[in-house]
Amino acid sequence: MHEVLENTDFPPLWVRTKSLGRSPAYLVYGRTAEGRYLLIPGIVLSEPPLKNMFMPVTVREMTAKERDYYLKHI
Repeated sequence: MHEVLENTDFPPLWVRTKSLGRSPAYLVYGRTAEGRYLLIPGIVLSEPPLKNMFMPVTVREMTAKERDYYLKHI
């Protein structure tokens, strides 16, 4: 599943999500308005009251190799 979202927060961030198999893990990657590319692995919670909420595990800037790989798959 790929979904493109536009974040209205500041700074704006364009992201894509990718399901990692049958697990609740997702990989979110995107680009800020300043042109920095971010990689945000996390999980989607499945129990109320936070059901379907994405919980990031960490956020870091992509390496050049990762940026080349993910930009080809967008």
